[in-house]
Amino acid sequence: AGLQQLLAQALPRAEVDASAPVLPRRDLMSVLAELQHSQLQPSPATLQEAGAGIHDAIAAISGSRWPTARMRVGQLEHDTINLVAMLVQFVLDDRNLAAPSKALLARLQIPLIKVAMLDKAFFTQKAHPARKLLDVLAEAAIGWDAREGHDGPLYRKVDESVQRILNEFEDKVE
Repeated sequence: AGLQQLLAQALPRAEVDASAPVLPRRDLMSVLAELQHSQLQPSPATLQEAGAGIHDAIAAISGSRWPTARMRVGQLEHDTINLVAMLVQFVLDDRNLAAPSKALLARLQIPLIKVAMLDKAFFTQKAHPARKLLDVLAEAAIGWDAREGHDGPLYRKVDESVQRILNEFEDKVE
């Protein structure tokens, strides 16, 4: 109950028609995969924009697939999306990360949402592989030298890692 209260206070609820049918989880995962592989991925500027941007993108895609009924995301999935947005935003708030590095790491938000929906241990285990990967990439990105630009070996390696995740991750958390 405490987590629900925290979420209710920290995250504004999107205006959703409560009578709208809930998007089934398998369809939500399909929509998230579509977002992951598209160029529509949000680059969160603030916590509220991060969650709202993903919810808007999900609504747009699901609405185009099922035009007869506007679908909504279930409460558990809504909260998962917002918790991942908070986690990613926490990492991006590090003042030692340069804007280009933040943009790269922000692109991991959709795969991290998928991991959190597939594996509940994502939130309960600080040593979860996906959380460790985000931490390692963020730590590496702190070492980026702006003078090297996007052609520097560190930036290219982080970019390559992010691209590989975006291109290859579907549903195998391990």
